[in-house]
Amino acid sequence: NMYKYPIIQTYIKGDSKVANFGFTTGDGRAVDSGICTDMSDMQKMFFFRPSGGYGYKMAMGFYASTGTYAGRYSTITDHFQDDNFPTLFADGGGNYMITLSYINDYSGTHWWFEMRQAGSGIVARYPQGSTNYINSFDDLLSMHNITFGNTIFTCRLWIAGCRLLTDVPLSGTNEGKLGEDVDDIASQSFRYGKHVESNDILVCSRRVSATDKGYGRIENSDEYYDTPDDTYKYVPLNMESWAQGCSIWARERLINTVEKYIYKRQYLVPDFYLFTDAVRAVIQKIDSAIVFEDSDSHFLADATNPVSGNPQGPLYISQKSNVLNLGYDYPAWQAPVKWSQIETFLKNALGCYWDLYEDSNGVTHLRIEHQFFYDNGGTYNPQGNPSATIDLLHNRFDVATRQPQAFHTNRWKWDVDGNGLYSSACRYEYGWMDTQSAIFDGETVEVPEEYRLFTDDKTEERKVDWFSSDIDFLTAVQAECSSDGFVVVMESYTNPGWIVSGHENYSGQNYQLSFEYLQPLYLVYGIYAEKVQIGEGDPFQTTSNARMRTSEVSFNLLEGEWAEPSDVLITEVGEGVIDTLTYDMSSEKWTATVRYNNE
Repeated sequence: NMYKYPIIQTYIKGDSKVANFGFTTGDGRAVDSGICTDMSDMQKMFFFRPSGGYGYKMAMGFYASTGTYAGRYSTITDHFQDDNFPTLFADGGGNYMITLSYINDYSGTHWWFEMRQAGSGIVARYPQGSTNYINSFDDLLSMHNITFGNTIFTCRLWIAGCRLLTDVPLSGTNEGKLGEDVDDIASQSFRYGKHVESNDILVCSRRVSATDKGYGRIENSDEYYDTPDDTYKYVPLNMESWAQGCSIWARERLINTVEKYIYKRQYLVPDFYLFTDAVRAVIQKIDSAIVFEDSDSHFLADATNPVSGNPQGPLYISQKSNVLNLGYDYPAWQAPVKWSQIETFLKNALGCYWDLYEDSNGVTHLRIEHQFFYDNGGTYNPQGNPSATIDLLHNRFDVATRQPQAFHTNRWKWDVDGNGLYSSACRYEYGWMDTQSAIFDGETVEVPEEYRLFTDDKTEERKVDWFSSDIDFLTAVQAECSSDGFVVVMESYTNPGWIVSGHENYSGQNYQLSFEYLQPLYLVYGIYAEKVQIGEGDPFQTTSNARMRTSEVSFNLLEGEWAEPSDVLITEVGEGVIDTLTYDMSSEKWTATVRYNNE
């Protein structure tokens, strides 16, 4: 069971893009569903018609000769007048602001600008003369300079619309014909549109930052855009097309969140299968003699995750088109997948690896566990399975040379490739198959400079091919997502039959498969550094056993002794853990690759 929530679409007239913002569960944060680009002609969209009760919104920005800036939004039926209108500039102690006025007559609508002074009313007009107007709406939008007296103002206006899209029929006369798809860029699965009557659609911002917050660089400047200085939460309307040096932002909570619950729609998707069953089916195609049971993966099958200690539900998988086409009549009949794609998902999304082992009956099993399990000798509880210690420094001699076995064991080297388990990179970038919302795409994980051991400024991509997990995004912006591949979801451990959702710290359905959730718990393991930084957060302690110093050591054992990988070997370098191990039966000599803690 899953919900499809309504989304908000915000538009700029004449632009070729539309920003979508979807509702989520949890703390109510909106999913930034990205920017759609499949619009043919914005000016012909029905939600920009000034009739029928829709009313578009207008935002206006100016540069005065002083360089100060002011921006405001208003409906087209209002003047740009407000007691809280920001002061445009001050001249001789007088505060001035610019308003836009209009008049309707038999020939259409006509506009003009007025400069107003606090307490004095109108002091100037553009165009000059009481009967001169701007008579074309396109001319109004194309205005770049207006003149009041000897002062030239650079101006720009943006016309914007905003509406709610939902699968649930809405009441009223402005939603189109029920049962028919609206003829615009809206996905066909969103059949009804509702105009959002709100005074919080647009704001213009010129707040700047010395560091890139992800909102783009200010033109001809070394500074970057920052969020509007407001107590409300805003999201950038379109980071790719700022106009006249201003960024345009939409209020995140454009409508009452109660409407989110009124207009949500529940779907049942029957064609989900346990992920462990899917793995079992793939393994059977590779080798029917290999067994994979729930007991072969504590990480995937246990009710409490053995690494994080958090409760978890079972993992499920479905062909992605079953989620993109909610309410389908027939499920996807073919779902091709390679073992290498499953392996990439396990490693890059969950930090898991696999191996084969034989049980007491000689049956070969596939085992899937987190890297923590393998680094600690095949257990999540190292204290319960102490490793043997082989001391080559004291009372051990080479049989042939009678020299101490620790002789010439003081050399080591950096293993920058990490034997496939560890990494010497200083930056890690994550992502799913499709574009996803911000919390699912996660943040860049970076090793702070003071904790770096290597001079190579290497970035490692840890992308998940062939899998997606952001249910809210997939159901809101189908056109942005490929129908190939799979969706993985986690079942709620408190509400069986439903996707996990509703955590106070995470928004969205299926949040336990978002990188925001996965990164700090499972994906900072195997990074050599003592501390890492996720996004703009503070550096925090890793749970890493990444041992990047290695050496090869040969030794003999006493009769009855035996060595195993994960045993501790004491050499002239110090205490190391045996990584790989070989035994020569003719010489009775052991050769081990040993990993030491990083200096």
